[in-house]
Amino acid sequence: MDGRRGEAFGADREGQKSVWSFFDAYKHSGQGRAVARPDSHSFRHVTGESRHRDDAFLSGKMAKHDLVEQNAEGPDAFAFENFLTTEASKNHWFGGELSPTTEYDDWVSGADAIVEWPAADGGSPLRLAVDFTSTAKFETIYKKTDKLEGNVTVKYLRSGVETEEGRPKELRSSMPIVLLGVDKDVFREIAERGEPIGPNHPFRLLLLEQASAQIDYQLDALRETLAQTRMAKQGKSLEQVLGLVKAKTRERFRDLERLKVRVGEELSEARSSVVLDERWERVINASKTHSIFSGR
Repeated sequence: MDGRRGEAFGADREGQKSVWSFFDAYKHSGQGRAVARPDSHSFRHVTGESRHRDDAFLSGKMAKHDLVEQNAEGPDAFAFENFLTTEASKNHWFGGELSPTTEYDDWVSGADAIVEWPAADGGSPLRLAVDFTSTAKFETIYKKTDKLEGNVTVKYLRSGVETEEGRPKELRSSMPIVLLGVDKDVFREIAERGEPIGPNHPFRLLLLEQASAQIDYQLDALRETLAQTRMAKQGKSLEQVLGLVKAKTRERFRDLERLKVRVGEELSEARSSVVLDERWERVINASKTHSIFSGR
């Protein structure tokens, strides 16, 4: 969420306030049901001097933006973000290991969470950054889509799939990012139902649909760029062009190809496992945010 918690939601009618108590347990990171963000000061791969600069930079960045205050009652953007991060992690909605980012990477990298899949066939782990949002404002959504034009760098990552010296590996990593979320009415549906959140909750399908569509978008855009380079290189093959472009462009293309397959497999499984009743279908189809993020 870039540290800026979306637009504040107006208070609901008096009679509807109590329904939002469903999300009270997610209002504060590390409290109630909400998973805690890791503390950047607990990482050992960054020098004290570098961390000190990061602290100063973060303080300055936070001072430049008006934070939306958390609502004591009613819908709350902080609670929605923590809900998504917590339940997606606990229920393995992406089939990989999802963990929240530090406050620094939330504000500076614009990533709320990282999804990791273990290395396959001797390759490297696959990683995807996630920016959760609950806004329905088009101008905010379209501004966020600029992130899809390139990778983001997460400075404080404690891997859930790699170890080093018997401990989770700490590293700085560049990876593609996707923008995931829905608007207030979908969260209201969850609150009104008050049902347990599990591995095959409708949210799993929604988030995977959005991630898959945005990976396709990024891959198509990069292919178009490479096609133009190919023409400039007098008809060289895609593999030949990949050998000529910058290493980071080549790595991004390969990562997106792998993510397309991996997320596609998860989406296919979710489509066969997640059951949407008529009421859920109606709420989802009315969600502007889901419509944009999933390319519907």
